[in-house]
Amino acid sequence: LGFACDEGVKRNHGRPGAQQGPDALRSALANMASHRGHDSLVDLGNIHAEPDALEAAQEALSEAVMACQQAGMRTLVFGGGHETAFGHGRGVLDAWPDARIAIVNIDAHLDLRRAEQATSGTPFRQLALHCEQSGRPFHYTCIGVNPAANTQALLDEAERLNVNIIWDTDCQRPEQP
Repeated sequence: LGFACDEGVKRNHGRPGAQQGPDALRSALANMASHRGHDSLVDLGNIHAEPDALEAAQEALSEAVMACQQAGMRTLVFGGGHETAFGHGRGVLDAWPDARIAIVNIDAHLDLRRAEQATSGTPFRQLALHCEQSGRPFHYTCIGVNPAANTQALLDEAERLNVNIIWDTDCQRPEQP
């Protein structure tokens, strides 16, 4: 699934262009060799976020992911900005309400920001709130976190939510003897 969306990045005062990501990724992957399993891949096209309609697009993505998951399909979502994570994560969580779901993010940013509306900086906080509203635990690991890329308020929120943080300095290749 593609999530063609610039709205979350714009709301977060970032650089637009993320909406071109799904098609750019498909183009980049098109010439790669596939040795097995390619016959089971299905491209379901893009979900487009209209300006000022991020929440509706996240809802559409969530419903599409949930339907795929319940049909026994694995989902891979090409984005977009990080606002993609909320729709994808919520779809998986809703498809498996009794399962223990781990959410893994590889990024310098925790993306747990508090905001009046969804942005590319809020998806994991949105997932935490969704888990709380659903009465289920929030299992979030962020790998590569950079202290300089997160405010103390975000680090405090991560601690409150019991987020598993793997710091960027712990992601280094061990020195060879």
